[in-house]
Amino acid sequence: MSERPLLLNPATEISPVDETSFDLKVVQIGTTVRATAYQTGLLHHFSDPATVESVLTRFPFSKDTSLAFLQACRRAYVLVEKRSDGRLELPDRVPSKASSTLLSMPAFELTRPPAFCFLGVPYDGATSGEPGARFGPVSVREASEGYRYQIDPLTLRPAGFLDLGTGRTILRGVALADAGDVRVEPGESQEAIFARTTQAVRQIVEAGSIPLVIGGDHAVSYAVLAALPLEDVSIVHFDAHSDLAPYLGDLHHGNVFSVVLEKLGYVNKLHQFGLRGYVEPELGKADPQVFRFGLDQLRKMGTAAFVEELPNGVPYYVSIDIDVLDPSFAPATGTPVPGGLFPYELKELLFTLATERDVIGADVVEVAATSGVGDGTGHFALDALLAVAAGIVERVLSEESENETHD
Repeated sequence: MSERPLLLNPATEISPVDETSFDLKVVQIGTTVRATAYQTGLLHHFSDPATVESVLTRFPFSKDTSLAFLQACRRAYVLVEKRSDGRLELPDRVPSKASSTLLSMPAFELTRPPAFCFLGVPYDGATSGEPGARFGPVSVREASEGYRYQIDPLTLRPAGFLDLGTGRTILRGVALADAGDVRVEPGESQEAIFARTTQAVRQIVEAGSIPLVIGGDHAVSYAVLAALPLEDVSIVHFDAHSDLAPYLGDLHHGNVFSVVLEKLGYVNKLHQFGLRGYVEPELGKADPQVFRFGLDQLRKMGTAAFVEELPNGVPYYVSIDIDVLDPSFAPATGTPVPGGLFPYELKELLFTLATERDVIGADVVEVAATSGVGDGTGHFALDALLAVAAGIVERVLSEESENETHD
């Protein structure tokens, strides 16, 4: 255990369980440690920064048990380090405020990385439209409550899901996990939140999982892309807007891809689909890195031609602004534009894309708090991410089958 001084987290709530024990809860982190009266008393000696060794030297009774307890408190952030800037050392990720994990899937563990890991980024400080995208992770998780990630009792592997809309059984035998949300503190800078987001996504990627991120406004895509390995990657971007406004020093959801192309040198091409509305002509000027297809163009080309616009042999990151859908289907978004794709169209485009091209991650952004039973925004955002995951699995299985045939 670190011999750096530790401090009792001021957010710790101490609640009696019975006459001899207490629960120590850090609500913002979602952790609880059970303690005896004596152990609770030990914590008061961390009201000012103190090392574990110094406290146990003064109170050596049941030293091994006390050490194990203090180690548990450290893991649960009941005891924390204080940084040189005065901030407490807290985790990058916290449990979601939703009533359950996405699809009731297990929580993410570094020691048991799943094939796909879902992560929420509840941040909308970079929006110029109606705020509310910070509620996106909760909205999508709540939309998933009618569906359950289950283990097949015979194979002891994930059972997957039957998609009644398409007739496909998807994600059978594929492990999924929910990494909770990036921690966002009131009043924090965008820089601090995005650094934490990048670190959380990098942790997922380095564990060997494919990140599927739920925003948050579209600016969070920059922080996610910054976590990807430094190799050439292209972006497939579904949106009503191009998000290519000039970068004048402030990153926001309307210029996120201008910033990505300027600052992330390993991002090679940006392919945009579903654009609509009217903008000043200079925003449509030719750019050798950007390929734009409006909604009408996309519909005319069809799914097969859409995929052919994307060179093979290139890793792709997929970014989906929910306002690419017709707002009659997905009204809970900050800058809706009349018209838009139907949900089944987006779902098929995403599935086909991930089946036929190398997709290494995805996000869905700009989902706000849904307004009731008839608001399908959160549901269609979930649909989009599951379509990407299902397509990736289909591609892997197809490649494995081809390899077996050649062998």
